[in-house]
Amino acid sequence: MAALTLPLTALACVDRVITELGVFDPSGDHFRCVERAPEITEETIRRLTGAPVTF
Repeated sequence: MAALTLPLTALACVDRVITELGVFDPSGDHFRCVERAPEITEETIRRLTGAPVTF
């Protein structure tokens, strides 16, 4: 599991994360992929994301 490297400002205050890989919703101990970016595979997202992702 990754450790925080910057000061913590708030916990559980994000409802959606939008990146160049796609759109993700935090869901407990993992992220749920809402939409993948064009030509980005599930394998690529799993490889480049530091947290578990469901699709």
